[in-house]
Amino acid sequence: MKLTDWAVEITRIRNGYVCKYPDFTGERNYLETAVFSDDEADELKSGETLLWWIIEHFNLGGSKWDKERLRITREPGGDYEPPETSK
Repeated sequence: MKLTDWAVEITRIRNGYVCKYPDFTGERNYLETAVFSDDEADELKSGETLLWWIIEHFNLGGSKWDKERLRITREPGGDYEPPETSK
């Protein structure tokens, strides 16, 4: 990746994601790294956090005054049946 690119390089690692991206703030241009670790208690958390970070990084989220904006939601799978609870 060239430091002049407006890009993010995402790599899936064993326990999460690593993102490399150019940082153009300050006097020096260099690659920054962001790490999103998996959560054993929540298998979707690292992916969800990664997606929110991408939305913020590229300023895609919009505002409450915009006609439309992006969002990330969770919903149950179509065939998911919650376990029965004992009463």
